[in-house]
Amino acid sequence: NSSRFGKYLDLKFDTIGNITEASMMHFLLEKSRISFRNRGEQTFHIFYQFFAAAHRDDMLDEFGLTIPSEFKYLANPPGPSDHDILNNKLVTCSERYGVANEWDDSVGGFASIGIEGGDLKSFENALAAILHLGNIQFQDEAHDSSSIVEGRLDFIANSLLHIDEHKLRHSLTNIDTVVNGERISSNLTAEKAESYRDALAKIIYEKLFKWMFEKCNAILGDKVTSDPRISIGILDIFGFEVFGQNSLEQMCINVANEQLQDHFNTYIFDLEQTEYKQQGLDIPTIGLADVKPTLMLFMGKQDSIFSLLDEECRFPEATDLTFTQKAKFNFSRTNGDKFFPSMAESDLSFQILHYAGKVQYITREFLEKNRDTLSADMRKMMALSLDPVMAKLFDMNDPSNMDYSKIRAPTLCRTFKESLMMLMSKMRVCEPHFIRCVKPNDNKRPLEYNDELVIRQLRCSGVLETVKIRKLGYDVKEDIEEFIKRFKNIVYPFHVTPEPTRETVLKILAKVPKQADGDFAIGRTKVFMKDEYSDRLNGEMRKHQDALVYLQRIVKGHVAREYFKMQLNSTRRTVEVVHDFCRDVQNKGARAAEKFRALDAIDAQLKDSRDWLPGVQERLAEERRKRLEEEARRRKMSESLKPKFVETKFYNGKYMVYHREEHYDEIAGGLKKPWVKRKDSRTGRVFFKNLETKTTTWIDPRSYDRRKHNPLDLTNDDELPYGYDKAITVDKVVFFINHVECNHHKDPPRVYVMKREEELQKRKDKLDEKGPSAIAKINKLKEKRALLSSQLGEASNEASLQHLEKRVQDLSQTIQTHGNAMSKYREDVVQLEEEIMRLKSKKPLSSLTTPRRY
Repeated sequence: NSSRFGKYLDLKFDTIGNITEASMMHFLLEKSRISFRNRGEQTFHIFYQFFAAAHRDDMLDEFGLTIPSEFKYLANPPGPSDHDILNNKLVTCSERYGVANEWDDSVGGFASIGIEGGDLKSFENALAAILHLGNIQFQDEAHDSSSIVEGRLDFIANSLLHIDEHKLRHSLTNIDTVVNGERISSNLTAEKAESYRDALAKIIYEKLFKWMFEKCNAILGDKVTSDPRISIGILDIFGFEVFGQNSLEQMCINVANEQLQDHFNTYIFDLEQTEYKQQGLDIPTIGLADVKPTLMLFMGKQDSIFSLLDEECRFPEATDLTFTQKAKFNFSRTNGDKFFPSMAESDLSFQILHYAGKVQYITREFLEKNRDTLSADMRKMMALSLDPVMAKLFDMNDPSNMDYSKIRAPTLCRTFKESLMMLMSKMRVCEPHFIRCVKPNDNKRPLEYNDELVIRQLRCSGVLETVKIRKLGYDVKEDIEEFIKRFKNIVYPFHVTPEPTRETVLKILAKVPKQADGDFAIGRTKVFMKDEYSDRLNGEMRKHQDALVYLQRIVKGHVAREYFKMQLNSTRRTVEVVHDFCRDVQNKGARAAEKFRALDAIDAQLKDSRDWLPGVQERLAEERRKRLEEEARRRKMSESLKPKFVETKFYNGKYMVYHREEHYDEIAGGLKKPWVKRKDSRTGRVFFKNLETKTTTWIDPRSYDRRKHNPLDLTNDDELPYGYDKAITVDKVVFFINHVECNHHKDPPRVYVMKREEELQKRKDKLDEKGPSAIAKINKLKEKRALLSSQLGEASNEASLQHLEKRVQDLSQTIQTHGNAMSKYREDVVQLEEEIMRLKSKKPLSSLTTPRRY
C-alpha cells in the first residue's frame, strides 16, 4: 500500500536526457498495521492477494490456511468478507480485476527483480507464517508467566519458517538476558507475550519489504557512470492523517508533513518575500502560521515529545501512563498554545495543534512501539533458520540485526528523525516542485464532490496561501539583461544590441500598455510581471516571430522552386539523350536488317551454282570427327593421369608454393596464342605470359575450363578450384593462395567457403535481432531532437537557447554514432555476401589478364 510508507526515488540522467540509473529509499513503513488498524481500514493488500490466489490454485492446505475470517490479523477489526476475498470480488490495487489476479501481477513484478523459484516460495511461506503467528493465543499463569493455549506452533516452525519449535515456544513466553556473564530467563505475561508475538510478525514483514527494495536497487543501480548533478528526486509520501484513534505512527506521519510544510513555506513564501525586498519592491507581507514551534515541540534535542519518549523507554518501570503524565507536566507550561492535555489524570491521550488543525493522540503502546526491537533470542533463532531467505534476512553480520543486549538500541523516534533529516538534506539542495493530491470525497466514488472536504485539504496543504501570494505578487521574473535579449525585437532592429538599462526595459514595456496598476515592476536587477501581462508581451513578441517565419517561408519556397527547376531541366536533358539513343538504335538496326535480307537473297539465288560446297561440308565433318576422337583420347588419358603436387623452392626462406601437375599438355594440348609458358628462376615455379596484354599470371589458362569454379562443388579437400594454389611455410603450416582474390587462408577452399557462409548467417541473425531495437532507439532520439529543435524558437533567454542547442548537438552526435555503427554492420554483411558470391561464381576470363598485386 503506497500510502503506508514514504518512498524517495532518485533518477540520474546523462547529458542528452536518458535515464542511466535509479535508486529508491523507503522510510516509516507502518508495520503496526500488521497487528492493529482502525475500524473500516484494511491490512496490507498483499495478504488478501496471497489468500485469494492460494484458494484459486487449491494451495490453502499447503500453507495451512482456511478462510480469512479465522485469522486474527485479517479479521480484527473485521475487514473484507471471506466471500469477496475467496471469490476474487475484492479489488485493491487495480480497477480491472480482483485480488487473485493482482497476486499474478505481483508475482510478475517479483520475477522482474529476481524473486522467483525458491525465493518466491520462501516469500509465500513468510506471508503464511505472519498470518499464523497472529492466531497464537496466550493465557496468564502463576508467577507472572504465560503459556500458549492456541495456535499451530509446530506448523509455523517446521513447515513455514524452518526454525527450532522449542526455541520459538521459549522466545514467545520468556526473555533471556545476560547479567554479569550469567544468563537469566524471565517469564512474560500473556500481554507481554502477545507484544513479542506481534513484534516477530512485524519484523518478518519489514525484512521482506526491505529485501524487495534492495532487489530493485540492485537492478536499477550504476549501469552507466553519470554526472551526479543531473538528477531528479521524486518523493511520494503520505498526507496529513487524522483518524478516530491516532497512535505513534500517525504522529510520525504528521510530523513529517509538518516538516515538509515548513520547507514549502520557506521555499514558496519566505524566499518570495525576501526577493521582493532585495529588489526594492513594495509588496504587502503575507502572514503565515509558523510551524517551527510545533516541530521543536516534537523533535527538539531537549524537552521535546520524542526525546521524552526515548528517555522513558530507557526506564524498565516506565509505562505509557508515566510518559503521558510527564508530557502533560512538561509541555502544558512551555507549549500551551500547541499542546493540550486531557482533563483526566489517567487518560492516555493529549492533543497537538498542527498546521492542519488539532489532532488527538492515544498514547497506549507508545513505549512498546517506540522500542521497536526484537529480543536477541528471536533474532538468533531466525538467523539459524534452514530457509535460505530467512537466514539471509536475519544474518547477524548485517548491521540491522545487531545484538542490542549490550548497547542502546535505536528507537523508532530516533530512526524516524534521522531518516527525515536525511530526506530534508536531499530536498534542500534541489529545486523543488510540489504536487498536491486532493480527494474529492471519502467514499472513493466517481462524480462525487465534497466541498467541505476539498476546502479543508486545500487549506491544510497551503494551496490557498499559495494562491493568495501569487495574486499579490508576480508570477514571472527575469533578469533585466535576459529580458532585453528576449524582447528587444519588439522595439529595436535585429542587429541592434541595446544597453541593459531600466530605460531600455521601460521602452520595451511601453509597447504593451498595462491594464492595471501592478501589471509589472522593475527591480534592481530583475523585471517582474503578472502572468496575464506576460502573456500579452509574449503575444506581441510572437507577431515578430511570425513575420520572421513568413519571410523564411518565402525564401525557402524560392530556393525549393529554383532547385526543382534545375532538377526538371536535368531530367528533360536525360530524356532527350535517351530518345536520341533509341532512335539511333532503331535506324541502324533497320539498315542492318535490310543488308542481311539482301545477302540472304543472294545466297538463295546462287545456291545451285556452288558445286564446291559439298566438299567443304565433308571436310568440316571430318575435322569434327577427328576433334571428337582427340577429346575422347585426352579424356581417357586424364582418367589415368592423376594430378599431383610437386615441390618447388622456398621463397626468401619463408614459404614454398606447390606446383599442381595436372598434365594439361597431354590432356588439353599445348598453350594457344597469345599465351606462352615461362619458369621463375628463384622458385622453380611455372608462370604464364600473355604476349598481347604483356601481363603474367600464376594461373594456367587451360585450367579455366578444367577446374571447378565453385569450391563447394569439390568432392574432397585435396582438389583445388580455379585460381588456387597450395603452399607451406618453413614451420610446416599449410595454407592456400587465391590468385583471383589476391589473398590466402589456412583452411582448404571448400572449408573456407563453408565457414564464411556460417559467419554470414550469424551476422544476419544478429542483425535481425538487434536491428529493430537499434532503429527504434535511433527514431526515438530523432523524435527527441525534433522536439528540442521545435523549442529553439521559444527559448526565453540566451542561456536557454545555448543549452537547447547543445542538447540538439549532443543528440545529433549520438544519432550519427548509432547510425554509423548500424551502417557499418550492414556494410560488413553486404561485403561478406559479395565475397561468398565471388568465391562461388564462375570467374570472368579477365581474371587471367588483370594485373594483380600480392
